Amino acid sequence: MRKLQSYKPRVTFDSLTVVSRPLGVKLCSNDGRYLAVVQVDEGSSGDKAGIMAGDLIVQVNDDCFESAREGLTMVESYPLPLEIHVRRILDVLIEDGTSSLAGGSSSAALAGGSRDSSALSVLAAASKTSELTPRSRE
Repeated sequence: MRKLQSYKPRVTFDSLTVVSRPLGVKLCSNDGRYLAVVQVDEGSSGDKAGIMAGDLIVQVNDDCFESAREGLTMVESYPLPLEIHVRRILDVLIEDGTSSLAGGSSSAALAGGSRDSSALSVLAAASKTSELTPRSRE
């Protein structure tokens, strides 16, 4: 009989420096408050800065934001370089002592979204006109 593995999630806060735009990341806000990183394009400035899928952007430079829309505006318009502060969840498996990076809040919530989730993207250089728009319902 196989024993269930237990884990203790560890949360870290990291500061990442972005030196160019576009970031090459897809962002989502499930709660309207923070920006969750859903995808990072390989080789993009976000990838080079160390942004990972599952990261939750909580602050830009020394400024907190009140809503995901305000955070997106800060990411798009603040002068470079940007210091992006992210919350990252590390899952630590207790049974074998190995750890794996899980990222973000819940991968199910990020992948499928919720009825109230909003998706936004700063993939293109023209991201200055990005809007928070509801995800399509499947």
